[in-house]
Amino acid sequence: MNRRDALIIAHRIGGLIRKMHRENVKFCYTKQDGTVRHAVGTLTGYQHSFHRPYMPRPENTFVVYYDLEAKGWRTFHAENFLCVE
Repeated sequence: MNRRDALIIAHRIGGLIRKMHRENVKFCYTKQDGTVRHAVGTLTGYQHSFHRPYMPRPENTFVVYYDLEAKGWRTFHAENFLCVE
């Protein structure tokens, strides 16, 4: 992945995270097995669950979210993010 693509993905992930702090968001990403996962996620309960605010670090390549359909916390590789639906 070149620098330009990495910056585009970082910007899109930042928007996803900001939106998940406010509301439930439909989005999709590619899973490790190559299939596309459509999810509805949020970060509104993160601080309640983990007793600290959600602060993504630049070196972290995973995105954390609460999956409303599976009713549990999940992660995905930031580079596998596809879109907000």
